Amino acid sequence: MIRFGKYDLKDYQSSISKEYLITNGLGGYCSSTICGSNIRKYNALLVACLNPPVDRKVLLSKLDETLLVGDKEIKLYTNEYSNGSIDEGFLNQVSFEQEYFPIQNYEVRGILISKKITMAYNENTTVVSYKIINNNEPVKIKIEPLVNNRDHHGNTKKGDFKCTFLEVNNGIKINYDIIDDVCLYLKSDKAGFIENSRLVEDIFYFNEYQRGLDNYDNHFVPGYFEIEVQPNETKEFSIIASTEDIVELNGEDYFAAERHRKEQLIEKLPVKNELTKQLCLACDQFIVKRKSTNTSTVIAGYPWFTDWGRDTMIAFPGLTLTTGRFEEARELLITFSKYEKQGLIPNMFPDTGVEPLYNTIDATLWYFNAVHKYLEYTNDYSFIKEYIFPTLTSMIKNHINGTMHEIEMDKEDSLLRGGNKDIQLTWMDVKINDLTVTPRQGKAVEINALWYNAICIYTKLCKEFGIDYKYYEELSTKIKESFTKKFWNDNANYFYDYIDGNEYNEQIRPNGIIALSLPYTMIDEEKAKMAIETAFQKLYTPYGLRSLAYDDKEYKGIFIGGVFERDSAYHQGTVWSWLIGPFISAINRWYKDKNLCHKIIEPFYDHLRDRCVGNISEVFDGDSPNTARACFAQAWGAAELLRAYIEDAAEHN
Repeated sequence: MIRFGKYDLKDYQSSISKEYLITNGLGGYCSSTICGSNIRKYNALLVACLNPPVDRKVLLSKLDETLLVGDKEIKLYTNEYSNGSIDEGFLNQVSFEQEYFPIQNYEVRGILISKKITMAYNENTTVVSYKIINNNEPVKIKIEPLVNNRDHHGNTKKGDFKCTFLEVNNGIKINYDIIDDVCLYLKSDKAGFIENSRLVEDIFYFNEYQRGLDNYDNHFVPGYFEIEVQPNETKEFSIIASTEDIVELNGEDYFAAERHRKEQLIEKLPVKNELTKQLCLACDQFIVKRKSTNTSTVIAGYPWFTDWGRDTMIAFPGLTLTTGRFEEARELLITFSKYEKQGLIPNMFPDTGVEPLYNTIDATLWYFNAVHKYLEYTNDYSFIKEYIFPTLTSMIKNHINGTMHEIEMDKEDSLLRGGNKDIQLTWMDVKINDLTVTPRQGKAVEINALWYNAICIYTKLCKEFGIDYKYYEELSTKIKESFTKKFWNDNANYFYDYIDGNEYNEQIRPNGIIALSLPYTMIDEEKAKMAIETAFQKLYTPYGLRSLAYDDKEYKGIFIGGVFERDSAYHQGTVWSWLIGPFISAINRWYKDKNLCHKIIEPFYDHLRDRCVGNISEVFDGDSPNTARACFAQAWGAAELLRAYIEDAAEHN
């Protein structure tokens, strides 16, 4: 269990410095700070996913509780407003706890209040359960729902929100003034509902202010739930919010079901300790259903990403294989094989549900790696032969002969090239209008390491399935010869980052470490160790590798500010958590030092208690103290840490 006490809630800034996340297996989620003050437009008790895993809407922002003791009204809720005023309910909060779901505990004049939150799996339903132990005079608690109906990327302006609501048994039904739109049901098993509508205006979102985005919101309150608790009485009740009419009103049943589901996930782990349990639960949040294929896919990060091909394939082993979720693994491979186009899998499925984007050179190559890892864990060659191998064949042939975005094997040296100054295809893909922040067109180091890895994997499968493999075996030899000859930079004891015609880019980036960590690698031991030493000197931080060496003239050590400032730093020094996985795997392969692997993992024990509780952030500042930034929960960050721990650091029984 992770717990924060009064010291962590001593003032407003401390109380909003950590967040929690709950997900529902569809792409919907629930999130706020540990004191319940929403600091970003994505924080809400119910963000429903209407076309899984996209089309996400904020329907219930929060529940604001007021305790009525005698003639006193005492706030348990915390909000910040655009005028700078703050509702200071956090002063009455005793602690925040999280094991399987978040719990907020309060104390007011000897009255103890506990509030816990969960979501129903595969439903757009959030359940909030209260327990009140009254050691005082008669007390009432009034709970106001702040409702909305907007895209989770948006903001609601004054006057924009229009709805009607009907009182139903145990609560209300809210209809929005949009044809064929969703409804919101709010019900309680014991508390009565009293109509008393009003607006809550100018809620301030501190995180959006930091990011240079619209930082306000307005919500509608249709009324409030109320329940009375007598002296020396303990009362438990729930409030349930859902897009469907709620039949099951016993809140505890939802918590019992979700606890059981999560315990079963943990039971499958090959190594069980506090780190792996937390990471297993974190990884679970990203595996969701895609309605268009009725199979599993992966949310790249919360709160704002959808499913990305590159992120999915990199996260694949940690999310599904180390956690024993082989059925989901098969579904993920099938999902992306269905969307294969001219030898490429999608880079991104947009949130609007339109056609996917194929602007990637590495997602498809990581797909080969995912297939290889799947076979390592399952030995299920029959599945690959029947459902996946034809797709792999199309991928290989298209890469050899040429496909979209100038992706094609160079017939002279057999290396893979792609893109131009206007098309970013690698994972360092930021463009600001016409400005390419990190140009890497041509032949990139990790792309050709992945290319060699893919050819070796495909060759092995051809042998397994009795298919002529001689051409591909010879091709892998040519790629290795060319890579060894062209990519090593003696002056830096590291790899050139990319080669474009006569340009050999000498910047020290983590992409060379990726080349050292793949199942099939072209590097000899001496060069591998020199490259790792260089990475330790120039790139390593406690939370991952910098995207550019700290002493490079283009290095940017802080990832903060408006969109332009952040995009300019995204791959120019910012630390990426997912890179800790390849780094640990490279160390284990070339140094065979599990103690060193453990030491590198240790800082993440602390990070699991920071920012979004139990999760791994997307990026960190390159400069100390390496503050966590961007998405507060990232799939490949959690997955690669779990994979590296289990495969490279843990001692197995």
